[in-house]
Amino acid sequence: MSYNVNQVELIKAVIGTKHMEDPKVQEIIKKIDVNKCLKSNLKTDNLKKINIEDIPAKTELDFKKAIQEMTPAVKILHKRNHDPTDFPINCNILAPLKVPLEIDGESILKLAEKRCLTRSENEIFEENMYPFTVPKTVEEVSSDHLKIPTPLFVCKNSKDAHSIQLEQMCQLNDIVMVRGLMESLEINMENFKSEMFEDRGSKQTYLFREQHRMPAHLNYGDDGHVTWRYNSWENSTKLTLQQYVAHKEESLKNAIDDEYEYLSKYESRFVRSANTTADGSKKIRLESEVEEQAVEEAELDKKEEFITSTGMIVFGTNVDLLDTKKWEIQFEELKKLPDFLLWNSAKSCLSYLRRTVPGMNGVQLYMKVPGARTSAHQENNNFGSININMGPGDCEWLACPYKYWGKIEDFCRRKKINFRIDPFWPVLEDLEKANIPIYRFSQKAGDLVYLNGGCIHWVQATGWCNNISWNIGPINLFQIRTALISYEYNKLAKFESLIPMQSLAWEFAAKLQFPNKEIFEEIRAVLIRSLAFLKMTLDYVISQGVKVDKDKRKKNCWSNNCIIKECKRESFNLAFVRKKSNSEDNVCVYCAKEMGIRKFKVLQQLPLNTLVEMFDKMKAKFESSI
Repeated sequence: MSYNVNQVELIKAVIGTKHMEDPKVQEIIKKIDVNKCLKSNLKTDNLKKINIEDIPAKTELDFKKAIQEMTPAVKILHKRNHDPTDFPINCNILAPLKVPLEIDGESILKLAEKRCLTRSENEIFEENMYPFTVPKTVEEVSSDHLKIPTPLFVCKNSKDAHSIQLEQMCQLNDIVMVRGLMESLEINMENFKSEMFEDRGSKQTYLFREQHRMPAHLNYGDDGHVTWRYNSWENSTKLTLQQYVAHKEESLKNAIDDEYEYLSKYESRFVRSANTTADGSKKIRLESEVEEQAVEEAELDKKEEFITSTGMIVFGTNVDLLDTKKWEIQFEELKKLPDFLLWNSAKSCLSYLRRTVPGMNGVQLYMKVPGARTSAHQENNNFGSININMGPGDCEWLACPYKYWGKIEDFCRRKKINFRIDPFWPVLEDLEKANIPIYRFSQKAGDLVYLNGGCIHWVQATGWCNNISWNIGPINLFQIRTALISYEYNKLAKFESLIPMQSLAWEFAAKLQFPNKEIFEEIRAVLIRSLAFLKMTLDYVISQGVKVDKDKRKKNCWSNNCIIKECKRESFNLAFVRKKSNSEDNVCVYCAKEMGIRKFKVLQQLPLNTLVEMFDKMKAKFESSI
């Protein structure tokens, strides 16, 4: 990020605010072309502009085929046969089945009963599998295709916003940006200014993150060397939104002072040509025949200038806006969005959960100053996400397609970075050498970014801005398959899946009108494994003399996550709670077995006959809808 970018963002931050009365701001504005400044783009922006009205809608069949083509296959290798143990070695939610999908619930229970009571071979699913393997082999990409244009869909009216074309295109691309949506739907972005959150958030405190400020294309360690590992710490002191807004204001005031001081010494840095300065760093191009101007980054060999000027910044990340009454004004604006974009849409898998998972099927606020970073990651359980920049400044996005996630994970592993837990910032030269393509673009005020499932992305604030975000899960085969893959990878990585995929699958069985055969079969297969494993678990604990009681605790989910740090896996329908403890913390059957199964009591939410009924009705309901 060169000084020119700072200047552009400074103008965006002060225009139309009380800062315009500041004499220093007035002096700064005299020396630059404000209009051209507001229209400028980073030269690294790589966008493909598409008018929504020009996109032909796909037929339902063509759309389904396109989704199937992008859906990853599952390859899990089976180990050689072994003598059956007293309990299944593993229950992989994607393990190959030995029974047909047409099987009924009672037949599953009868076959499952043989497994633990007689130590027979598992007749329902393969349990002796190699651990989930991360895909590292993908098709080679030529060097001239390593920078992928991000689709920029231009929305001109409400019809465009609610069109099936926009919904389809969002689901068929790794990442897209939609421009003009806020204006077309008359969403008032003024209601998302920092001041609007300041008063109502004056009492509650939040955790914020401290970070070093760096240019978006570079990342340095404490030793000054380029590195993938990125340092981002939770602030030891919690802040109220009021306190953080004050921090943002102070940051902006300091930037105004710095800019005024510099211009007083050296006159305008906003060069009216494509020239460079004496030290070789590039400046803003202002060519009159180009409507949208290009702001260039500093060259890589000039990166040292940033090291001396970097400082600590505070990022207001993941502020949950769960209280719809408290934030009523903001929610009323967001409800104007098309249904497929909403956090609580019936078109999203996540709306079938009976509880709010903060940041996923709940709305979050991100309050940013220049340089604030969201390090590289996939969304929880590979669900999609919505991110709206409410301005006034920009954010720069970098992302790579889902199918390359295995290569990124491999990079992290070799660099001793935990792909799921540790903050990291990919080195672009490393990605280029490894033939990993990237998307790169700026998200301006009012732009909505739709991120598809599993797309790795990392984001840096170019200016002062507020972003609103949440997760979505379009009900298609790609989203469900990638979520299940993430669920299994998380077990291998000892990382907690925020979405209980077994419980969600049973919610689908009870409530979802399955849109096609492929999704029905995907969920059906999950339920067969889940029901069989539940029966095997109950048979095992009863054989060990452990009593199973009804779970009378108030629950909004049929699952519990194991509290053991090295496990964290989902335990569907059963809670293993220590007998001699006042705590209601739960562990899974594998951890309970390892610690001594008789030390635990088992609490069951749903009886088997209820699940059998749900399982069988699911098939009847789907067949009647065909």
